[in-house]
Amino acid sequence: MKKLTLWAAVSMAVIFLSSGCQVPLSMVKTERLAKLAEMSKGNCYGRCPVYLLTIYDNGVMTYEGQRYTDKMGLYIKRLSKPETESLSWAFQRANLWKFENVYRSDYPDLPAVSITYYEGDRNKTILGKETRPEAVLELEGRLNELANSEGWTLRRAPDYNLPPGTVPNQLVVELRDDVNTEAWVARYSRQEMKLLKKVWPSETKLLLQYNIKVIDPISMLDMVRQDTDVQTAELNRK
Repeated sequence: MKKLTLWAAVSMAVIFLSSGCQVPLSMVKTERLAKLAEMSKGNCYGRCPVYLLTIYDNGVMTYEGQRYTDKMGLYIKRLSKPETESLSWAFQRANLWKFENVYRSDYPDLPAVSITYYEGDRNKTILGKETRPEAVLELEGRLNELANSEGWTLRRAPDYNLPPGTVPNQLVVELRDDVNTEAWVARYSRQEMKLLKKVWPSETKLLLQYNIKVIDPISMLDMVRQDTDVQTAELNRK
């Protein structure tokens, strides 16, 4: 039976290779692929998406959402051959090798963006914000379009490294006595915050729920703790 199973696997591989069919995305091992380009977007003072976009030279793409994005976790997608070739040509035409590695900025609230191009055994990374060359900004625009495109498939759900028993999409928050509860909850409508109940016997201690697909637990907790109307905040425990 084991020999038959092995023979079946080999036969399937031969069929894929001989017919020109692509390996299903569920079977793709990205660690074995050669990279074409990467873009990493960092934090800002607001709610800028934080993620890592990786494009491999066979057209496979991965998107690892970390904060403030509707794609939290690791997602995967495949570009067509013409799309992959067009992106590769865009990087070659930009000739990133002639630019500096780092471009300083006078705006600390803007997110830092890192773009890396892989060519054979060498690679070039450019880090910066609004002061980067126009050719680099144009490449960022193309990569942004890919990151925000449709058709992504979740490969691995996010791992928040939270303590056992934590309810990742719920908060226990205590507001100041003079704060209007309904108005305060409405302030976080973007995170789809909802009041589940008031924690007896206090009228200002609340059990809240939010959409974990919009924002990760650590970012949500940090945001609420920085709110001047909040006295204490913590993630709920079972």
